[in-house]
Amino acid sequence: MYHAVADAPTGPFRRAGPLVALGNAWKDGQIGATDRVGNTHGGMFRNEGTWYQIYHRQTANGRQACGTALTRRSNGAFEQADYASVGLDPRPLDAFERWPAYIACYLMGPRGLPTRGKRPILVLREHPGGTDDHDSGRLTLQVLSGTWAGAIAGFKYLDFGATPADSIEFGVEVDARDSGSIDIRLDDPAGPAIATVQVSQDAVGRGWSRLTASMPGITGVHALYLAFHPDEGEIGDVSFFGFTRDRQGAA
Repeated sequence: MYHAVADAPTGPFRRAGPLVALGNAWKDGQIGATDRVGNTHGGMFRNEGTWYQIYHRQTANGRQACGTALTRRSNGAFEQADYASVGLDPRPLDAFERWPAYIACYLMGPRGLPTRGKRPILVLREHPGGTDDHDSGRLTLQVLSGTWAGAIAGFKYLDFGATPADSIEFGVEVDARDSGSIDIRLDDPAGPAIATVQVSQDAVGRGWSRLTASMPGITGVHALYLAFHPDEGEIGDVSFFGFTRDRQGAA
């Protein structure tokens, strides 16, 4: 979604760059997108002095509404907004809440660009935590699917607070189709795993199960990445995730 600015409604207009780009394409020198691309059909509004951009992203079952706050430059143009999971409120998400996997803002396959080969996608599934679909009468929810070997899903940003707990637990809700593991990484999608969730054969075919892994307490604001390693095929669908403190630390 590009914009232009002028000193008068009749112009002349000057190009001012993207307001937001799916997968952060072209932001800060990034080449290519880290999510599925397509049209965005955006609009803008201003509330209490802050401008916001409304747009949509592409999913396997249609379009998902999105929004982001904008930062205005002194010349009247806007900085390119970060394509993130936080939505209209620019503050990072509380890491110790339960979050839907459909807020993933980084969806990359093993071959890199998300338009090539097998890659993670958002799809509509029947789910007890979903909303009523008036056509089918079922409860449905957008979930993360396409968790093939090498697939990575990212979420920006999560706030773990200023004081660490002795340890924390990561939980992820999975409808497993194959055994394997899910690595948890912070800030760098190619970085080392700080913990690993094991998906046992017992979880396969049982429907939605909450799987966990313990990890040392951490602090601050971080991007979260989940890297999938199925033994065969794909791990399955992911609906929700979040962290819990083994011992409460001060915020």
